[in-house]
Amino acid sequence: MIRFFGKLARGLFLCIDICRRIVLNILFAAFVLAIVWLISSSSPKEVREGTLLDVRLTGTIVEAEQTGAQTQLISQLGGESNELKLRDIVRSLEIASIDPHIEGVVLRVGTLERVGLVGIREIGAAIDRFRKTGKSVVAWAPSYTQGQYAIASHANALFIHPMGTVLLKGLSGTNLYWGDTLKSLGVKVNVFKAGAYKSAPELYFSDKPSDANLASQKGYLDEAWRLFTADIEKSRGLMPGALSRYIESLPETLAKHQGDFSSVLLDANLIDGVKTQEEMDQFLVKTFAPGKNIDDIATVKIEDYLDGFPENAVLSEPGVITIVAEGTISNVSQLGGIVASRLNATIDAAFKDPNARALVLRLNSPGGDAVAAEMIRSKLDTLKKEKNIPIVISMGDAAASGGYWISTVATEIVADPMTVTGSIGVFALFPTLEGMLQKIQVGVGGYKTTWMADYMSPLSAIDPRAQQMIDASIMRTYADFKKLVGQSRKLSSSQVESIAQGRVWLGSQAKPRGLVDRLGGLADAESLAKSLASLTDNAPVIYWEALPGGWRSMLASFFKETRKEAFSLLLGSSFAQLFHSAEALEHNRFEWSFATGAPQLMGPAGMYP
Repeated sequence: MIRFFGKLARGLFLCIDICRRIVLNILFAAFVLAIVWLISSSSPKEVREGTLLDVRLTGTIVEAEQTGAQTQLISQLGGESNELKLRDIVRSLEIASIDPHIEGVVLRVGTLERVGLVGIREIGAAIDRFRKTGKSVVAWAPSYTQGQYAIASHANALFIHPMGTVLLKGLSGTNLYWGDTLKSLGVKVNVFKAGAYKSAPELYFSDKPSDANLASQKGYLDEAWRLFTADIEKSRGLMPGALSRYIESLPETLAKHQGDFSSVLLDANLIDGVKTQEEMDQFLVKTFAPGKNIDDIATVKIEDYLDGFPENAVLSEPGVITIVAEGTISNVSQLGGIVASRLNATIDAAFKDPNARALVLRLNSPGGDAVAAEMIRSKLDTLKKEKNIPIVISMGDAAASGGYWISTVATEIVADPMTVTGSIGVFALFPTLEGMLQKIQVGVGGYKTTWMADYMSPLSAIDPRAQQMIDASIMRTYADFKKLVGQSRKLSSSQVESIAQGRVWLGSQAKPRGLVDRLGGLADAESLAKSLASLTDNAPVIYWEALPGGWRSMLASFFKETRKEAFSLLLGSSFAQLFHSAEALEHNRFEWSFATGAPQLMGPAGMYP
């Protein structure tokens, strides 16, 4: 009997071992096949004559890859491949404009979820430059959001599905205000701030925006809407003010057309025609390949096209290094965004290149932690002085508060007319839970060796002496901020005070006030950097991003598509969409350190139509 069970156990073990070997061999084979696939797919695809560049804008348009803990989680749960770099879109159009193999562009924006106003302008300008070469851009979507339409309006021909709509609506600064909710829960939000217009804390201690906040919003949103609509009106050949008049009369006009949105759009010259997907295919054939069929038209996606034009990793001759930095500024790597230590390490690594003669910092940030912002500014200041490197700040959708603090180091600042900047002010927030604990009848007490032993503890009200310390810290940081602005921009203290107080300005408003030097985009900043460094117009430019390294990043990159497909298969696409929605909410809120009481340099994030 014992011998029988022994043989049975050995047999079971043998079966398990065989299964284990089979599974390992399958996994190993899959790993090898994945490596082969990656190598083969990384080879540039051949672009034959008559090819159309497929500019398919999807997900979020970013300046740099996002690396925060939340973004990494979204990526792991099926949300990968949902970002496109603004630079890649612009660069693909620039190369295609002089590529004899590229016949034209098919612009598809129907799955674009989020793009800032500056991104819209830069993509639109790239499309305009492409069209000047005589090549055509054709746009189609089932429907258009406001941001999607603003980009598509630059096309030679703009079409929509017969049942589609164009949602032009305006710009809004509406936010949720949690003050009364937190009070009802017994949470007291202690606010310390310098600057009458510093509005970010209001979200957590008030039930509505202050008059100062509304005045500030009106000041930059009206100007942003004027610039936004003027660009579309110019692209579509409309009279100034046509879009605002269209929106005001839309209910009556739509009723007059018996709810037929497409006829309203045609009458307003907002579109060039109405086509189904099949009719759009026929139009592409007629335009780009007469006498053929849709299968005969070769297309190439942006990422595949750029594989054939890799960017240089080092400067082969004296040139410019552009470093891209995007997100909230902090000292916490898990938060992603602009992490001071990571960005400073990137600056050190980049400027080991002996041919580096100038730096362009492409900055897209609403601000963040004051200490982190100063660490970055100090690093840049050392670079400028020790290596005699001119530094040009190129502002993206936003370079406000902490972003502007960093910008004070610049030799010159270039901002887009739509850039959100300024917001020169400081605040700190700290919640305490003494009211909540009383509501649930929880007592708090204990022995302390000094009055500061429970400093910044959320369990009890802030000691008046602690309030005095935080107030002093806030006012000192504000004074330092204004001093930096005055010295770097050569403004008197009264001039600085008139543009400070936490007030937000667009780039077009900031220039006449002395906050920026020139209006323009990234290419303008790079040209300026070459001039400041006494380089030729043809001097090379290379790009750096502050990205995390290590084996975790490599593994995440390798398995990203496998994760995406597996989760989509197991849980369905709605699960991934849930995380995309969470990410969108994250991007549209104010981000700040809620629990430290440390000085924060936060302004509003860039505007997203």
